[in-house]
Amino acid sequence: MEAEASDTAADSPARVLLTKQAALIEKQAALSDAQRRSENLGATLKALTIGVGAMAAVAVAALAWQARSASGVVIQAFSVPPDLAQRGLTGEVVASKLLDDLAAMQAATNDARPAASYTNNWNGDIKVEIPETGVSLGELRRLLVDWFGHQTVINGEVYRSADSLVLVARTGDQPAKEHAGQEADLDGLVQAAAEDIYIVTQPYRAAVYLRDHGRVAEAVSLMQANAAQGPAVERAYSYTFLGSLEMPDAGLPLFRRASALAPQLHLPASFIAGTERNTGHPEAAMAADQLALATLKRPNRGGLPPVEAASQAANATAWIYTQRGDFTAGLAHMRGQDDAGLVTRSDRVWHLIPDYIGLHELSAARANLALLDTPEGGVRRLGNTSVNVIQWTLVDRAQLESAAENWNVVLALAPLADMDTAFGPRRDTRFGARRVAQFDPLVAYAKARLGDMAGAEALIATTPIDSYDALIARAKIAALAKDWATVDRWFGEAVRQNPSIPFAYAQWGEVLLAKGDPDAAIAKLKAAAKRGPRFADPLETWGEALMVKGDYRGAIGKFTQANKYAPRWGRLHLKWAMVLAAQGKTAEARQHRATAARLDLTPAERAELNAFRV
Repeated sequence: MEAEASDTAADSPARVLLTKQAALIEKQAALSDAQRRSENLGATLKALTIGVGAMAAVAVAALAWQARSASGVVIQAFSVPPDLAQRGLTGEVVASKLLDDLAAMQAATNDARPAASYTNNWNGDIKVEIPETGVSLGELRRLLVDWFGHQTVINGEVYRSADSLVLVARTGDQPAKEHAGQEADLDGLVQAAAEDIYIVTQPYRAAVYLRDHGRVAEAVSLMQANAAQGPAVERAYSYTFLGSLEMPDAGLPLFRRASALAPQLHLPASFIAGTERNTGHPEAAMAADQLALATLKRPNRGGLPPVEAASQAANATAWIYTQRGDFTAGLAHMRGQDDAGLVTRSDRVWHLIPDYIGLHELSAARANLALLDTPEGGVRRLGNTSVNVIQWTLVDRAQLESAAENWNVVLALAPLADMDTAFGPRRDTRFGARRVAQFDPLVAYAKARLGDMAGAEALIATTPIDSYDALIARAKIAALAKDWATVDRWFGEAVRQNPSIPFAYAQWGEVLLAKGDPDAAIAKLKAAAKRGPRFADPLETWGEALMVKGDYRGAIGKFTQANKYAPRWGRLHLKWAMVLAAQGKTAEARQHRATAARLDLTPAERAELNAFRV
């Protein structure tokens, strides 16, 4: 700049240098602005790239998470000969036929086992997959499901051999099985392939399906193999299934093995309880019911969904009330569960019948029995089981008629026990156990009451000596013969085998009172009341024993207690009226007599009522 000042020529070296320097500075400034814009754009693009990458990563992670829970069945299009495809039998059509057959088999499989308990649960999700071309989100999802999911993927092909059409279906890495036949029988080939797939992928459900279609031997073989390997829970369910086919004779050990393998499961425990009940072991049945209830209190509710768990808890609780003689509580419990929608109408009725009989409300029991009658020969679906209602109510009907002392009606029921017990393709053996353990003892006692002691003794001799009802019937038949040593022996055996159950103690007391020994009777009735404090029968009989001893005040006390638990018992009010009349309390006696006249009475009690004037 000093040179420029001293040399004013236009082409002086200083002026030329300054001009070039100024031009260079302008170029640098322009370049810096462009660079800054480029850098900003680069940063923006980089941020966008990171954002898009993050979004893609989140999307892939979401797809992967969904893939982890993917289950069900995906049937891919089959490979088929070109001539079949040209006539409309494409690979998608064959896959759809297979889908229809699998869906039909699953819909026809009905069992008590919860769907969520299956190791490989389809949950009704069966679909045909249409192939996609190119790379797409669907293809990515399919890849993730293949990596992380639990879907059963089925594919295969149809091809021609020298003289037939061959269909091959594959499931995962399982060896394929060929099904050959004529083209006209393509539907049959697809059905055969569907059964193979069902057996390989859903062995338990397949066994149920085979059983219900009369192929019991195949079902047993499948479940025996399933019980010998795999997870403990799966093996436990397999033993439970096998036990259900063998009930009651060989079923109980299998149920116990299942419960030992998976003590947290409810189903084996409930089968143990039902089997013990049907074979006349109330003490063991009550213990199993308590175990079944304990499984339902676990976090997974014994392997049951919430509603089913609540229903099973209601049923087990009701049986425990019944075994303790607390019929009033059992009645209230089942009504409450029914109002809450936790039990089926049939379950409620099944429980109300013995409760009403135990409460001596025989008309109500009869009305509930009528609700189970059907015009279809008595075969009805109850819960998960097809049962012959005529036979399955025989014990209840015989108990009802025995309580009413309609002995000829009890005998008239006996031929129904010989009905064919087959419903559909399989034979139900459970009634056979109930018959010898619970029904035949009632028939034998009816014979004895009608004077056929030889017939009674012959029939009761065929009943098992570990059946509670049979032991009681043996004792009561001996009482009619006044064989008191035998009475004590059989009643003693009944209470020894079932020490917590009150019924044998109560009936032992009744027999001793009829013998004329009120003090011995009271001792047994006290034992019954201790085990069933809300059981009205021992309290009422205790009151009658006190009447015999002349203790009218004590008798009224016992009748008052019994009335809390069986307020509509005709005999109770009749005896109450008699003891009040003996005390000179005529007005109260008339009230109880009038009450008794409106309630259910046996023929002998009705005659006693008619003879009693106050």
